[in-house]
Amino acid sequence: MVTVRKCLRRAERWQAEKRRAELSTNKGNDELSLDTISREPTPEEAMLLVETLDATMRPFNDRERNIIELRLEGCSDKEIARRIERSLYTVQMVLRRAERSLRKMLTDSE
Repeated sequence: MVTVRKCLRRAERWQAEKRRAELSTNKGNDELSLDTISREPTPEEAMLLVETLDATMRPFNDRERNIIELRLEGCSDKEIARRIERSLYTVQMVLRRAERSLRKMLTDSE
């Protein structure tokens, strides 16, 4: 569960850096400074994410994992429902359950 906390802290830090980058400019011109958010993750960050996703996905069956993966790819609930030929309600319930599972993992690790 330490890896989950590390991953969330890194995500929070990344979001804060992204906000700062969006507010700053390069050398007085109007271009955004995106150096902070444009880099690839380090091997440690990538491994941490893989471990966190693995722990999060473990309780779900293949169909549910597919729904979660599509959400992580940026698909909307409606698009997921259409692609997997399930109801919108089913998609939303799986995503809620995944969120509850992740929150539980986080609170149990503290």
